[in-house]
Amino acid sequence: MKKLLLLLFLSILLISCTKTNKMTDQPLEEEEVTLITSDSIKLAGLYYPGKLDRGIVLLHQLNLDKSSWHELIKELNKANYYVLAIDLRGHGESEGEKDFINMILDAKAGHDFMRNAAITRIAFVGSSIGANTALIYGSENKLPVVALSPGLDYKGIKTEEAIKKIKKAFIIATEQDEYSFKSSKKLKELNENIKLDIYPGKAHGTYMFLEERDLSKKIIEWLNENI
Repeated sequence: MKKLLLLLFLSILLISCTKTNKMTDQPLEEEEVTLITSDSIKLAGLYYPGKLDRGIVLLHQLNLDKSSWHELIKELNKANYYVLAIDLRGHGESEGEKDFINMILDAKAGHDFMRNAAITRIAFVGSSIGANTALIYGSENKLPVVALSPGLDYKGIKTEEAIKKIKKAFIIATEQDEYSFKSSKKLKELNENIKLDIYPGKAHGTYMFLEERDLSKKIIEWLNENI
């Protein structure tokens, strides 16, 4: 009788655990990749396959790495986007020095990777110095760009001329992040066709995801309409 009760208890426990596992979020399918830039720098990246012919290249901010995009990657994955997050040169697991001007070559390597994967509809999302890099590369290659906390000039990466040429851009900043706030307002003045959202607070770049729970949703809504 005791054995029967024990078997019954274990069966109930197993069923309960199975239901719990089904209810939890499945781990993201990711692939570690290495990109080679045109100046022979090896970049570390994480690639997340999707189901739509839409790809997003993510460029992080200064002194962070590709892991800083985790919250946005989860939502992009749910929306069936292909995603590539890279460590910019001199950051994370990538080679090279923090050669800011040549980070444009890192953006090109990410773009080439997506095109080689036969993805034709591509956009960039960048944060801080990654936002500036994305705006310049997007303006030169007619790509949509989401720019979190851009500046007029980060480490010599200047955005005023780029913003005049870009066709589709969504800029996001916070009120108390003073330099980015003023820069974003100026960029909007230079190109009235871009979208600008200003949030309260002082979070910079990808730190905004910790404070603004609807931020990923707004970014994806904009991407859905503009890629």
